Amino acid sequence: MVRKTKIVAAMATLLIAAAGVITFEACNKKNEVVNSIPELNVSELPAMDMEMIAFGEKLKSATKGGETMSLGEAIRNVTNYQNYRLCDAGKCQKDITEITIESKIAVKDGSVELSDLNFLYNNNRKRILAEYNSLGMISKSIYSIYSKVDGDSKDGDSVMITTKVVIRSGDDMPEPTSFIVGDDWYDFNGAGKCDGTCSGRDAITELLRKIRMSLSRPMCPVGRPYFYDYVDTMLVSDYYFDTLSPNGQYGMVHHFGDCDMFVPVCIPYYDMNYYLNSILAKIHDWEVYYNKSVISVGYWEVCPFSILDAELASYQCSPHGNDY
Repeated sequence: MVRKTKIVAAMATLLIAAAGVITFEACNKKNEVVNSIPELNVSELPAMDMEMIAFGEKLKSATKGGETMSLGEAIRNVTNYQNYRLCDAGKCQKDITEITIESKIAVKDGSVELSDLNFLYNNNRKRILAEYNSLGMISKSIYSIYSKVDGDSKDGDSVMITTKVVIRSGDDMPEPTSFIVGDDWYDFNGAGKCDGTCSGRDAITELLRKIRMSLSRPMCPVGRPYFYDYVDTMLVSDYYFDTLSPNGQYGMVHHFGDCDMFVPVCIPYYDMNYYLNSILAKIHDWEVYYNKSVISVGYWEVCPFSILDAELASYQCSPHGNDY
């Protein structure tokens, strides 16, 4: 029951949409701001970089009781700013570490003070870099940072902000992106391969690994790519109809047995490839629909369902390096 409740909570979270861009003052005032910030006085600086630099200056100069911004706009912009300052999305090593940071921010009449947002950013930055520096990995980099409002977190005049950080590390050697003879896996519960080996892994864990290896990476002819303007989405197996699939009903793995008296079902390698291609097709559909790239994927199980979730974003190439 607890695990199924998590599905409902996750779906509710996806309904929270934050939209907006930073609104600046009149053109003459904007020119004063640009001229006063050395970083902006660079020829052919991308518009997104200029927006992020100006936003950072607004955060630094914010005072208690001063300027405010709508909650959705604030979290959208602080997410973009964290990526601009801390991330390099061009380094896509195969090993992935995910860190979650929870913070609270005061909200009044749907808005937050920029001084509180500045505190949240600096607190996140400190905690992210502490975690990053504590990891004993080779060639590590901060790939993505996505902050969003926890839909069930209202606490008086505050809301919880959940920040997911993706760190990539290790070598960049390619691995097989499809299943071969012998890659036959039980469906759920870490039941391992059908030959009795690899306990603790299952069809879901192995599909996720292949999916992640198949995602495209942002490329910049010059500079460092970083993500911005995130959205997320989710799909439960019993909503992905496909009568041609190996299970005859759904385009993702789905357990048809009794979950209380769980008996694993063996999925042969060729059916694993069917599910893999089916999921990659769905990911492509999302990219077309949102006009963004899928940058992070989760694939997990809550018997009898398998659940695919994804984060999508646009990306910008910046001539500036990381801020650490």
